[in-house]
Amino acid sequence: MSYIYFDHTQITYQGIVSESKENYFILTSKLEPLYVYSKNNPYEVGDILEIKGNKTKITKVSKLRASKKTR
Repeated sequence: MSYIYFDHTQITYQGIVSESKENYFILTSKLEPLYVYSKNNPYEVGDILEIKGNKTKITKVSKLRASKKTR
């Protein structure tokens, strides 16, 4: 049996940009998607990057749609 070790204390991440928008990009590093804020983001999908930073857990928030009650 083998495994992949993920160092959760690292500060340097290497990976590929898997999604890119105006103010953020998603960097996939060691099979983990990392959300990276980047004002006026210059990166494109497929770019290979090495970045430094502190990783923190974020929660995903979805929009709630109000529904009308019918009688």
